Amino acid sequence: ETMAKCYIRYETMQKFAELRECSSLPELMGLISEAEEFKNFHCRNDQKKQLEEINKHDGIRFKISKKAGTGGWTTARKVMCLVQANVAGCPIDNFSLKSEANGICEVALRICAAVYEVSVSMSLFSSAARAKKLHAAIKQQAWEDDSCRVLQQLKGIGEANAKKLLGNNLTINNLSSLTIP
Repeated sequence: ETMAKCYIRYETMQKFAELRECSSLPELMGLISEAEEFKNFHCRNDQKKQLEEINKHDGIRFKISKKAGTGGWTTARKVMCLVQANVAGCPIDNFSLKSEANGICEVALRICAAVYEVSVSMSLFSSAARAKKLHAAIKQQAWEDDSCRVLQQLKGIGEANAKKLLGNNLTINNLSSLTIP
């Protein structure tokens, strides 16, 4: 039922058997990035340098390891990097890479929804909560605790204004409680 509802391939559903109650967010992102739906997003040689730059950005929370013997930029690593870049608002200068990042995030939303449903059906509630948080972050293009990105979603507030508001200790929660005289 979840496969049909979320348009998930059978091979991807089989990977969900690896879900555990204590799956951390990086583990969950790793599992999602290995989904069969991403197999057409190969990492091309001309993208590797850009991916390295994106991976160094401060917004990337879960850095892609480049330890010896771990291989180069695989499709799964590319997916994990681009999802985080999209959520964190990292600049992507390469048009084809930016376009792929948007496509990857659309697919990742469906996969997160499926992970959530499977986690609930398996009574893995902490994994379900993490899947829901990841889904929200991808959809809103902001981590839930990234106040600057959350403020930028308000009409008329760009990066500079968001930083000024944060500099004055005004977060989205503080702004909602303000009254206008």
